[in-house]
Amino acid sequence: MQKYDLYGGLRDAELSIEKLNALARETASRAVREGKSAFYRANARAAKDDRRALEDANAALEAANGSGTELPVGADEFADSFYIIEKAAGEAENYARELGALPLEAEGDRIGCPRLYSIAVEMVSKCYGRITGETMEGYLAAYQAVRPLKMREVRALIGMLNLALVRQLRLDADSICIRAEQYAAAEAAAEKLCAMPKGSRRRDAITAKLELEQNPAAAERLMTILRERDEYALCERIEERLSLSGSAADRLLSRDRNVALACARRIGNAIASLKYLQGIDRGAFFGRYSEPESILRQDTTYRAMDEASRGYYAQQLERIAARCGAGETVAARMAARLAGEGTGKAAHIGYYLIEQEGISRLCSALRPDRRFDYADENTRLALALCGEGAIMLALIALCGAAGWVAAMVGIIPAWCIAREIMVRFALKLCPPRRIPRLSLEEGISDHAATIVSVPVLITGEGDVTAALRRLETHYLANPYKNCCFAVLGDFKDSDAEHTDGEDGIIAIAKKQTAELNAQYAKDGETIFYFLHRRRTYSAASGKYMGHERKRGAIMELCSLIINGDDEPFALITSPLPANIKYCLTLDADTVLPKGELKRLVGAMEHPLNAPEQDGAGIVRAGYGVIVPRMRQTLSGAARSRFAALISRSAGVDIYSSLAGEYYQDVYGTGLFGGKGIFNISCFYSALFGKLPDNAILSHDLIEGCYLRAGFAHDITLFDEEPAAFLPWWKRQHRWIRGDWQLLPFAMRKTRDASGAAYCNPIGALGRAKLLGNMLNSLVPIAALVCFMLMPYTNGGLYAALALIALCRGAVWELIGLIRRFVTARIDELDVRGAIEEAKPALLNGLMQLSTLPYAAVRTADAIVRTLWRVYASHKNMLQWQTAAQGGGNMGELGKYYAALWPCAAFAALFLAGAFVGARLACMLLLALFACASVLIMYLDAPLTHKELSAENRQYILAAARDTWGFFEAFCAEKNGFLPPDNFQHRPLGRAVNNTSPTNIGMAITSAIAAQELGFIDENRLCKMLSGMCRAIEGLEKWHGHLYNWYSIETMRPLHPKYVSTVDSGNLAAALMCAEVKLSSLGHKETAARFGALYTDIDFGLLADGERKLLSIGFDAETGRLSKSRYDLFASEARLTYFVAAALNKIDARYYYSLSRLLTSVRTRRVHLSWSGTMFEYLMPVIFTGSVYMSAGGESAENAVYVQQLCARRGMPWGVSESGYYAFDANMLYQYRSFGERRLALCPYRDEESVAAPYASMLALMTDPNEAAANLRRLEAIGARGEYGFYEAVDFTARRLPDNCDMKTVESYMAHHQGMALCAAANALKDNCISRLFLANAYARAANTLLEERRSSHAVAIRRYLPRREREIKPCAARPPRVSHGQYRVSEAKLLSNGSYTVFVCDNGTGYSARRGRDITKYTPDGIRCTDGTFIAVNAGNAAFTLTDAPANGQGTCRCTLDDFRAVHEKELHGVKVRAETYVDPARDAEIRLISLTNTTDGELRADVGTFTEMALADREEYAAHPAFVRLSIDAALHAGGVLFTRRSVKGAALWAYAALIDADTLKSDAVYTTDALIMPGRGRSIIDAMGQLSITQGDVSAPIEPMLCARAVRTIPPQGTARLAFVMGAEDTEHAAKGRKASTTLLSSYTGILDGLLKNGVTNSAVCLSRLRANGYTGSQTTIKNYILAHQHLIPPARYAVAPQGNRGRRYTTGPGDAFQMDWGFTKVQSFTGEEYSVACFAMVCHHCGERYVEFFPNAKQENLFIGMLHGFRYMGVPQYILTDNMKSVVIRRDQDGHPLWQKDYEQFMRTVGFQTKLCKPRHPFTKGKVERLVRFVKDNFLAGRTFWNVTDLNLSALDWCDEQNTCYHRGLGIPQDIHRKRCATVVAKLDDRPELLFYLCPERRISFDGFVNYEGRRFGVPYSYGGKTARVMRSGSCLYIYSADMAHLLTAHEVTWSHYDSFCPNQFAFPEQPEEFPSMPVKTVIRQLPQPPADLSFEKFNFTKEDDEDD
Repeated sequence: MQKYDLYGGLRDAELSIEKLNALARETASRAVREGKSAFYRANARAAKDDRRALEDANAALEAANGSGTELPVGADEFADSFYIIEKAAGEAENYARELGALPLEAEGDRIGCPRLYSIAVEMVSKCYGRITGETMEGYLAAYQAVRPLKMREVRALIGMLNLALVRQLRLDADSICIRAEQYAAAEAAAEKLCAMPKGSRRRDAITAKLELEQNPAAAERLMTILRERDEYALCERIEERLSLSGSAADRLLSRDRNVALACARRIGNAIASLKYLQGIDRGAFFGRYSEPESILRQDTTYRAMDEASRGYYAQQLERIAARCGAGETVAARMAARLAGEGTGKAAHIGYYLIEQEGISRLCSALRPDRRFDYADENTRLALALCGEGAIMLALIALCGAAGWVAAMVGIIPAWCIAREIMVRFALKLCPPRRIPRLSLEEGISDHAATIVSVPVLITGEGDVTAALRRLETHYLANPYKNCCFAVLGDFKDSDAEHTDGEDGIIAIAKKQTAELNAQYAKDGETIFYFLHRRRTYSAASGKYMGHERKRGAIMELCSLIINGDDEPFALITSPLPANIKYCLTLDADTVLPKGELKRLVGAMEHPLNAPEQDGAGIVRAGYGVIVPRMRQTLSGAARSRFAALISRSAGVDIYSSLAGEYYQDVYGTGLFGGKGIFNISCFYSALFGKLPDNAILSHDLIEGCYLRAGFAHDITLFDEEPAAFLPWWKRQHRWIRGDWQLLPFAMRKTRDASGAAYCNPIGALGRAKLLGNMLNSLVPIAALVCFMLMPYTNGGLYAALALIALCRGAVWELIGLIRRFVTARIDELDVRGAIEEAKPALLNGLMQLSTLPYAAVRTADAIVRTLWRVYASHKNMLQWQTAAQGGGNMGELGKYYAALWPCAAFAALFLAGAFVGARLACMLLLALFACASVLIMYLDAPLTHKELSAENRQYILAAARDTWGFFEAFCAEKNGFLPPDNFQHRPLGRAVNNTSPTNIGMAITSAIAAQELGFIDENRLCKMLSGMCRAIEGLEKWHGHLYNWYSIETMRPLHPKYVSTVDSGNLAAALMCAEVKLSSLGHKETAARFGALYTDIDFGLLADGERKLLSIGFDAETGRLSKSRYDLFASEARLTYFVAAALNKIDARYYYSLSRLLTSVRTRRVHLSWSGTMFEYLMPVIFTGSVYMSAGGESAENAVYVQQLCARRGMPWGVSESGYYAFDANMLYQYRSFGERRLALCPYRDEESVAAPYASMLALMTDPNEAAANLRRLEAIGARGEYGFYEAVDFTARRLPDNCDMKTVESYMAHHQGMALCAAANALKDNCISRLFLANAYARAANTLLEERRSSHAVAIRRYLPRREREIKPCAARPPRVSHGQYRVSEAKLLSNGSYTVFVCDNGTGYSARRGRDITKYTPDGIRCTDGTFIAVNAGNAAFTLTDAPANGQGTCRCTLDDFRAVHEKELHGVKVRAETYVDPARDAEIRLISLTNTTDGELRADVGTFTEMALADREEYAAHPAFVRLSIDAALHAGGVLFTRRSVKGAALWAYAALIDADTLKSDAVYTTDALIMPGRGRSIIDAMGQLSITQGDVSAPIEPMLCARAVRTIPPQGTARLAFVMGAEDTEHAAKGRKASTTLLSSYTGILDGLLKNGVTNSAVCLSRLRANGYTGSQTTIKNYILAHQHLIPPARYAVAPQGNRGRRYTTGPGDAFQMDWGFTKVQSFTGEEYSVACFAMVCHHCGERYVEFFPNAKQENLFIGMLHGFRYMGVPQYILTDNMKSVVIRRDQDGHPLWQKDYEQFMRTVGFQTKLCKPRHPFTKGKVERLVRFVKDNFLAGRTFWNVTDLNLSALDWCDEQNTCYHRGLGIPQDIHRKRCATVVAKLDDRPELLFYLCPERRISFDGFVNYEGRRFGVPYSYGGKTARVMRSGSCLYIYSADMAHLLTAHEVTWSHYDSFCPNQFAFPEQPEEFPSMPVKTVIRQLPQPPADLSFEKFNFTKEDDEDD
């Protein structure tokens, strides 16, 4: 077997783009071949190994990080982005396993490999792993210029690139792991070497063992450590050793460092490339790079089709091209040519790709030398029947002779098995035949108007309400224009035409229909209709009834629409529209999912599906009716065990491929089951009067034969199955009767409605369908007879045959299960899931066998009864009852035995047969039949769910009552009952009076839950909800969205204003619950207000249309969407997606676009969430509930199971995002996500243990009793308080004080409290919250989104098995470093929150800084360690510093540098001192917690002091002028602390505050000094100062040497501890530094916008003023100037400095209107989607008055210059002169005398318009300084911070800006527009509208061979009818107009956007005269080359061939 180097070339040298494209052309020139290759198997194995290797590498790096080992460069990025790598590796493994046959390399280094693999490897390696759109486009263009890729290659390219990137990452990960191992070995060796005495001989042995020559990474790390430890002798010894081996240390280490950096760079590039590939739109990518696809897209209908249909066409094109041996591009062009010549359906390119006749024509055109025939449906039917017959005879022959009776009876089971085999063989042979459809992106048009009809049997008022409620649900799921919804009502059969009470029912129907229309209809339209039919007398039934039941109702509806015949109807609420074309008929229990109506209409609208009828009206081609796939809902399957048993395909399965349907795939027509969409006129003409009355019960099958039904595989509707066995069999009985009533239609003759006989129009296939259903119904009878004959004949094999036929579904499922277990890889096999999925089929087989006698008797009864009625009595032919009337669970075993009496009777017969023969078989059947009633009673019982025990119910109820106490206590009426964000019980004892949309939503649902649980009454609930509604209505919003945070006190949003997508979704869900609750209580008005609130929320503005995902939010300050997207199914965002889809703000496809990555823990499968928190899994369940067998429900249950499984022994479980035991500067608990690592896509590196009680409360909804037990454990350890359970319990050791196992986070967060209360209410009151939510009309309409069933076929990207699980140890902090002052190099830690930074070393030195400005003084000095914040203690009259600096003090300081803190500890003189340094994550502050522990037996008095020199300046400023900086610092006492600021400082103000406080009481008794001359004093050290036992508070102002000294005295009891906190921070304003609320100014509400402008570099106060005034600002410009001055830190630094230009000379001076200046500027602009576009800015300014004009173009070509100048002249007039620089579009060059040689077109332009041009001196652009400044002003001020929809929006905004600037006062000029009108306008000429100018405004364009012109980098189509070679184009606004070359005719118009895609026009390719590149018949001309004539010597000198040959 050939071996393949799958990793070769992945680390080649990087190439430039030009060389890469050249390599692409070279690669494309290699020969390729088709065929099989062993590459695919090797590649699949390698992909599997890659995934495992990457997982092992990540685990190794985690272990190294946990052990404190230094990680190599690139390892951090690899570990942080491993979730991306992990997902890509899983996708690469699946891709490699499923990769189909691709063209193979026939030459080169990779012979036998797919050429696509070579392409991917080259692109990845030569770009150093960085794949971008530019590199990919260039490479593919170069490659396909030589040899085009096949369509399947283009589709597979992204997957192959992903595979190559993963493979490259695997190599680099291996390298990093090797380096990490070498680092670990080096660190271990360093510890040993440093511990040994100097001169030890073992030192050389240890270094030799490392083999440093072969391990340069170990050498580098070892020498680094040794240098840090001052072991220079060892370093020199190692360098000598390396030199002796021939490897210079510097060169070796440098080379190794370069290798490591290259590896890290490749890793970073690869991760960025993986992100890029994941975001690519596959459909757009395929259309861009596939040439056949671009040809197909020239067809108008093809472009209007949906993506799935276009993909089906592409697959068909591939098959046809392969069949004919032609190229795909050639086949596509030929199909396009044939379509151009065809008419009707043949004019569509798809006719030649999916229609059999068209395929034959296309194949014949491609290969005229071959004959292509196709088998029609009769031929295929004959072949199928022959195959069935052969298999049937073979089976009977195998069974042997058992008597003719057994053989005759055995024919039916044998035929059934034979048919099953043939069906499966045919489906395997024939690919699924998809019905193409149009996408209808613009909605359903007028000519496709559709009515959705629901025939309903009305028995009372409740049926009317239920029917209209279902109609409302259908509409909200599909709210399309030109669609209406109607109930077709019939009263039940009666002896009289009218009965009492029916008029009242009709009146109610009319009233409720009108209410629905009033609620939803707009502009006077009608959406809902109620059509009720009159009863008519049926002589056959002897009763009054609806004529022909459902069939008659539909026919009469069609007659009403077509003929206006309203006679049959007693009620028509409104006249139906006259343009209705289609009708979708549904049953009363059918569920119409979101978007499926439009898909069905799109299928009917496709031209290939249009029905073609013969003279009798029978559809012979196309489809008169299209039938969707029908499934049962998961909620319906959960009603009973029986319902779950027969609903094995229930729910939405997003993992299943396109499933086949026998008749559709093989014959092109399917079965009509009563639910489908049909063409009304076709239906009426085909069936009106064609079928006899009172003779057809199952009309749908026969209608499908007349209409030629099409089966849409991928469109799914749902209906309900009976939940009990007996009702189910009643329906089966009716269906069997209906099938056998169609027996006359299988004959040659049939009768019409008048009774006249006519020739049966149904073909052979239709009759085969009818007879097949009849024969299927005989299987139970035949099987029972075979079993009964078994004891009396030798018929055991026939009995086995009957058993297989009867239980064929179970048999095939068992075979499939065994096959999966045999063929699937064990690490991917979901054994539990596969068995669960197979269980219903196996149990169904057991049920069928057990109830066989009952089935046989009921079947025989139905057949005999039907035959009697059809051929004898002709009575009761339409006997029928609804499923609701069929009964249900009977409850008692005796009743089941009575109903199933045939089972008991036949059990007795088999008891007798057991004495004759086949004893074992008879006894088994006897046992099954005797137990049938018990089995059915068990199956009919409802499914049970986990419920709380009585004891636990009381416990949870009490906890819920306490939890409600939080809202009662803090939701005040004066604040609109809005809740605070949190209440911190200890240490602060106060609430944070801010709130968020989620907090508000949880308060709303909590109030509802409290009322449901009986804590409050209805009046209190209504009062609270009304107050909240009023408060929400008064809050400022953005398109209906609330902002992220509001102040409860002011009811105004907090800055920066931000819209959180998830918060809006949570709030909307709560509002939907409130609306339903209030409606049920009768408060309709308040309910309507809640409804208006959630329907106003526009989620569409937060949607990413390309990726079909929602952004995480919108920044209202900058006006941009956040770049990140919510893309995980297992997240709290799932609820938001559901709500947004339910409200029709986004398409339902967004919900299915969420990533569903799976992990497997033991036998449980769970969707991966981002951080593995319970919140992500269970928060949506509060509202949506947990649907039985659904993906979301199972994932939630299994997530709880995994949390229980992985909890540490003896500790409570329940990990979620919560607060934890760490404080910020305000002593508030910090907060972040904690999750279970096994469930997290991106797990946190450190293992932490924080249990959140609210997570256990959420788990009550899935595992209630275990959750209650866990809550009891939490309460036992102190986690319960006044308002229920506290926020969390922290068990993380490194955050806890010594000798403490845990700490309770004693706070209550509003949204956690709300979730806990709602979850408890769901557990206690039968899902009361979720029932309310799903009762909302919008949620009810989207309920099918929750019906997604789990699938065992989905592959888990992770798998945790008990025997393979490794123990994940907590990440150890860096080993503590004990400092003795002997190391020159200290270890340091940088603590930062992004704004405030603390740099601290182990010796105590360091600094504090904020936004680049030092708060404390810091001068880097490795010898003198005097700068930092130092702590000193005087205990027992002995003073010492905690750290080694500033004085190399006494004792040993132990320093621990952690991830988020620095800890210094020292024990001396009977006191143990510990200081922990933190940075507040929320505020610009630091906190140093100081604890002093008295280790003596007596009382200890300790004086604690903190010392730090203040700077409040940039480090460069302080270094340059230290004395000036010190003198400018002032200080003042304030509120127990000190306030510092700078006096008379230019730039941003800075206020620093510091305080030494008691950590327990938060009060200060410290004494402060601020001058180093006072404390410690001139010439004195800190130790000397601390020797002074007492100081008094003095004046702290005007320090000369600013140094903060804060001292406090504590008396500590024996073994006691005193705790202090030193807090220091900085703010921009004095009031912020003092902790006071900022005064509200006119600018307060606009600071966010202003900050955004400053961050974008907009510093001009006038520009800022105009932007703010556009948003409503009314303040002054001075206020803005002061704000800009104080916030200079927000302004980005300048990119470069302009060098001084010296004396520029005098500028030109001109008179009014004499001269204009013009110039080009180039910049980039941003669209609202965040994409950047390069544009050219044309600027023109009047030299005299300064009036300006600006316009933007894609480039600075001459044609755009002319357009810009003409537009500028129209705006300002035509001057005498234009002053410009020496641009090439104006002047070619200057002659020897310096005179310009004008560009000829520009010279002609000057003469035409009438002006002259002056040029600036070369390299002196300042000559036209006004326009230069204007261009710079436009870039820096107009464009900065702005985004635009398109080019038109950009230019309209620019024109408005010019108008604004021209009307503003300019210093030194005045108002330009006024001056221009008064002075310049009298001089300049007016630009007239001459025809010759129009040619400049409409530049000429060549028309390409395929009918396009280029404009602004994009191609626009030209109609084919235009015969010219050139055209002229003109852009006006957002439209591009294309004219003929002579400007006489407007050819077409296009919309101009940012898009780069081609824009087609109508009739671009619609004419048959289109030139083609193919001959109409085979080329028969033979071209022969003549021999070369003999050379003539006289012409020898002209024989250039000879020279060329010699050169070669």
